[in-house]
Amino acid sequence: RDEDIILARLGDHKQERMTRVMKAISLEKLSEDGTGTDGKNSKPQRRTWQRDWISSKGDLLGCTCCMAGAEYLDKLEPWATAVLIDEAGQATEPDSIVPLTRLVPWGRCILAGDPDQLQPTVQNKSCADAGLAKSLLERLMEKPGLTPIILETQYRLAPTLMWFSNTQFYRSRIRNAANTHHQHPPDFFRWDSTYPGIAFIHHSAREERAGTSWKNSKHADIIQQLVHRCVRRSGVNPSDIGIVTWYNGQKN
Repeated sequence: RDEDIILARLGDHKQERMTRVMKAISLEKLSEDGTGTDGKNSKPQRRTWQRDWISSKGDLLGCTCCMAGAEYLDKLEPWATAVLIDEAGQATEPDSIVPLTRLVPWGRCILAGDPDQLQPTVQNKSCADAGLAKSLLERLMEKPGLTPIILETQYRLAPTLMWFSNTQFYRSRIRNAANTHHQHPPDFFRWDSTYPGIAFIHHSAREERAGTSWKNSKHADIIQQLVHRCVRRSGVNPSDIGIVTWYNGQKN
């Protein structure tokens, strides 16, 4: 539509890692500005302002699945005409049901995600075996008569990087967009000619404890050398390089 969409985010707006923009559209922050209040004593007044915003002013409200079940929202009749759950393949079924309770009777739900990527995190084996590890998205995709919409063209990865996932998980259904065929790996490394852009580097150094985490100094040295070589020989901008590790000790 032509006019602006009025949106807000439901959740804590005082988290240190939250961006300035996210803080600015926080419903909590908007209610502080709208009522001119702050602090615990004026919390009921802000909650009333927020419920009024949701029921009559706002167009779009963003939040986590669990935050959609905030108790003070129970005083409202179901108001959402549509619910979009992103990364629905990672949410447990009870988590996904929470925002659905806010739907009007004729409302619609869109589940967006990929069950072939990260599954819901369920640490209790009994719960996982009982079915809690299967997301609502995956269960509905298996239901006869429901045909999911599959996005079959990928625009991010070079074809050599996409090949394994495509063959092992997606039955070779994913097509590579034209722009991906022009992606070539930096020439700082002697890549395998069959799978350029992919390399596995073996070293025998053992990891060691770092508090409650783990670290491997030799591994970090190898990564440092590769990054320096990539920047110096290939002219890659350091801000375009991503380094991923599973351990806080290694990150630090």
